[in-house]
Amino acid sequence: MFSKNYIFLPIKKLTLMSPFKRSAEKKRFLDWIARNPNCAYIRNRADKALAIRDLDNPDPNERIKVFHIPPRKKKRSFLKLLIDNIWVPGYKLRGKEWTNRSWDDQLNQTSSIMSFSGVFDMLCMSPILFYLTKAAGLFALPISLVYGFLLLIISNKAGEFSMNRTRENSKAATFLLMIFFLLSMLKTVMSGVGIDLISRSNEIKNSAAQKYLQTSAVSYENQNTIYNKVLESSTNECNKLIDKQSQLNTSRRAQRKLYTDLQDKMYKKPVNPKSQDPKYLLENHVSELGPCLKRDLINNINESNTFDGNKAYSTQQDILNKSPAITSLYIFQRNKYNELFTGNPLIGSKKDYSKYEKIFNDSPITFNIDCSANSKECNKPVTWTNSGKVVNQGWNQFYGRILNKDWENLGLSYIGFLISILLSASATVLLYTASIDIRNRASRSSLVKQWRSEYLAALDDEDIDDISEK
Repeated sequence: MFSKNYIFLPIKKLTLMSPFKRSAEKKRFLDWIARNPNCAYIRNRADKALAIRDLDNPDPNERIKVFHIPPRKKKRSFLKLLIDNIWVPGYKLRGKEWTNRSWDDQLNQTSSIMSFSGVFDMLCMSPILFYLTKAAGLFALPISLVYGFLLLIISNKAGEFSMNRTRENSKAATFLLMIFFLLSMLKTVMSGVGIDLISRSNEIKNSAAQKYLQTSAVSYENQNTIYNKVLESSTNECNKLIDKQSQLNTSRRAQRKLYTDLQDKMYKKPVNPKSQDPKYLLENHVSELGPCLKRDLINNINESNTFDGNKAYSTQQDILNKSPAITSLYIFQRNKYNELFTGNPLIGSKKDYSKYEKIFNDSPITFNIDCSANSKECNKPVTWTNSGKVVNQGWNQFYGRILNKDWENLGLSYIGFLISILLSASATVLLYTASIDIRNRASRSSLVKQWRSEYLAALDDEDIDDISEK
């Protein structure tokens, strides 16, 4: 292309047409660029670039110029920035002063392990973040995702900046590597619990319900023997009085009167009680009752309640053994159930339990399968009332099984936990070994930058000298 006295030619051809002789150093340098696979991008740019040869310029130094129009800097989209912060490119772990293919390959592997570790941990702990933000209602999912991505990006940035282990940044790099390690361990600790919250959700609910059932089982077992201590003491006292009576000779007047006094003492009754019900007398006038009368009243209560009480208790045990714990808690301890859960666990199975109602009617055991007609929860599945309790119960279940070496019931959550540990440890070790590598220091060295600039400036000076002599 010609324009007045300006000749526009590809710079590669123009270099071949240059009349000056290259020095040996410059030729060696250009040959290295021509052969080195890492310099392919330089050769591509040289092939596409144009040079101006101005024949009318009186200054020989200005007759040859590279006609360079800098490309417009494209703004990276938000999605591209987000992806680069989630899956960190390898080149972000090094400086810009020096690199080679093997170093870039190693950094790509390091960044891949670091990024995969962060993404894996974020996915594992996402159920925990969701439950902790569930109070936000419809915004719980997006808020939990934002928290998850923030933790991931902060962790990746700490790992990225920990690679800048120059002399002036050595302490900061060590601190940031510790931050990366601590964040990784925090996510690792949560990973197994998060997997459990998804894979063992019903099991966690039943485990929480079972704890409440265990604490209340004893109170049902002894319902028909609540006066055992009173019965024992009154029986002993009554027997002593009977023994005294047996030693008396009722044919004698004095001893006959003593016999009558002992009889009155043994069966003493309260004065004008409001009710003659045995339970009422024992609960309100126990100190006014004779020992033999107390014994008889308690035995009458136990005898009348033995059959119904034992049958109700055995039925309850049968239900507890065959039904899920959360169902049993709903039936036998509705108040405790409402503290933990909402919803109705008897949806579709209420008829299976209605046959037991008559057994529990005359027993002290509470049996309730009804749901309030106006309640919105009657037709809803079981959910937790407090999301914090979910995480707490999941934590207790997962680490409780680890402490008890209950490996067979850990399953998928334990495998995920081990994978998270290995990934976090590997990423930390790889970042540290790469940060102290001499190649990392060279990629950030100001001396390498200075030497490169001086070397290229010297080659430019040779060009100017050759053109001036020509």
